[in-house]
Amino acid sequence: MAELPPEALHRLIEVAGPDADDAPSVIEIRQLGGALDREPEVPNSVPTRGVPFELFTASFGGPDEEGQLDSALDHVIEVLRPWSGPRRMPNFLTPTEATAPDELRVAYGPDRYDRLARIKQADDPLDLFRMNHNIVPAG
Repeated sequence: MAELPPEALHRLIEVAGPDADDAPSVIEIRQLGGALDREPEVPNSVPTRGVPFELFTASFGGPDEEGQLDSALDHVIEVLRPWSGPRRMPNFLTPTEATAPDELRVAYGPDRYDRLARIKQADDPLDLFRMNHNIVPAG
């Protein structure tokens, strides 16, 4: 999240607080910054530097509840979209998003993603290590 003003917190309580009809099971707002904002001497893949907060939300239930649970998550994300940042935490992507190159490019940001794709091309051109948050080899 790029910012977390009082209005965003009020909206979050409306959709996920005690009076909400269809709230997710878990909502976490994590404050970033400090040491997490410092770029290391050797570049790495952490995409959230300069992002002050990150939101994690999850719901739990059986397969017959999947549509309702997904809807509750989507609703929280949509309500908070005005305050969202340009990147996403790769660890928080859904399994579908984690294997979609376009989603990963957004999550990492284009410069970091392109650097990782060049590394992948040099070290794993056949894309053998792809059962993860896969970066497609450049080229």
